[in-house]
Amino acid sequence: MTTYGEIDPDEDPCIFPSCGHVLTVESMDGIMGMSEHYDFAEDRSIVGIKSTSADPMSSDKIKGCAKCRGSLRDVCRYGRIVRRGLLDESTKKFISWSGKEYTNLSGKLDTLQQQLVDTYDRVTVHPNQQDEKPKLNVTGAPLMQKRQVMRTARELGLTERYSAIFLVRETVRRHSRKVHQEEQPFKKVFNLCEDARRRRQLTSTFEVPRDMVQTGAHVRATGLLLRCDLAVLSDVVTVYREKVPLTHRAEVVVDLRENRKICNELLHEARSSAQPRQWVEAHVFFAQYAAMEATVIDEERAGPLREEGNAHIAAARLVCQEHPVTTRGMDEQIVATERMLRDSTFYSVVTSDEMRAVVAAMGREFSGTGHWYYCRNGHPFTVGECGGPMQQSTCPECGAPVGGRHHEAAEGVTQAADLDTQFGRLNMG
Repeated sequence: MTTYGEIDPDEDPCIFPSCGHVLTVESMDGIMGMSEHYDFAEDRSIVGIKSTSADPMSSDKIKGCAKCRGSLRDVCRYGRIVRRGLLDESTKKFISWSGKEYTNLSGKLDTLQQQLVDTYDRVTVHPNQQDEKPKLNVTGAPLMQKRQVMRTARELGLTERYSAIFLVRETVRRHSRKVHQEEQPFKKVFNLCEDARRRRQLTSTFEVPRDMVQTGAHVRATGLLLRCDLAVLSDVVTVYREKVPLTHRAEVVVDLRENRKICNELLHEARSSAQPRQWVEAHVFFAQYAAMEATVIDEERAGPLREEGNAHIAAARLVCQEHPVTTRGMDEQIVATERMLRDSTFYSVVTSDEMRAVVAAMGREFSGTGHWYYCRNGHPFTVGECGGPMQQSTCPECGAPVGGRHHEAAEGVTQAADLDTQFGRLNMG
């Protein structure tokens, strides 16, 4: 509450941000929380960066001019704090958006898969009038398999049956690419720093802690892709085997090694990022792909494939036993897949109402409508209302205790910066 003329710049230096207001360094340092980010000498000069300033989403809401809240990005003294705030808010926005998008896409896929099952009895094949018999050849990578499935569908007069689900698959594929680690805020910063380091021929290293790079969105998106391919492949294989007369069939060639390879990749990624639900899904998907291929190949090759599938089912059960809350709703899929392997049959496993409810609840946890916290495994979640935890719950990703009682967080839970109304003011992709 003093005028600029009353300030002695030699004793109390001033800050002149681009908004035009005048603030003393001492006052502005307090507002910006400089002591939380830097170590100071007795003469108030900065001597080092505090390690706690690098904790995931540790910054508070983005700070600005004390007079007008204008940006301080052009003030070098506070650039690190301001940019870290922007980066944290961008990461929160990414988590909220990806969770909402996953819930939406999962719901669409559930609906279309249910439609395939419900309309199966009414399917009538109408092979094109041609000398060659319609072929079922599904080999190679999933994108190649998509073209092969569509060719078979055209030969059987069933193109329209799969057009809608393939449109959803393309949307899921784009979503998967967008949420890949390369598209995440902290990963972008890492790549920029690495590029600058190479250009300047620096020998120093720069690493981003695992907690800062959110792998959950990519794991979930990969699972959706696998489930989408399973729905289509299981339907076209079953239609071909049960609806096409033997006299009209060509040789059936089904090789799903590439699909099972992706299942293993998903398995390792989900396990390393402590996401039991996707971990179980990866095991189940592997077993389902194995069961599908085993129904169309000779018994000599089918036997070892079923054994491998059963090993994955046993592993999935162990994960469910260790994480009963997070993996609830998965038992039905495990039992159905085990029956396929045992009976040498295959059919599409639709999503249960319980699993739909779990996915919907997960989407709400990342809605971005409260205060942000981390569980003990580094997974983010929000607490609505006043922002203080009043109810004990479990992390939607790994099942660790989250929330708390009487505004006291559960063991291992750490508070991230609150979201509040920041998303409404930010324009970050």
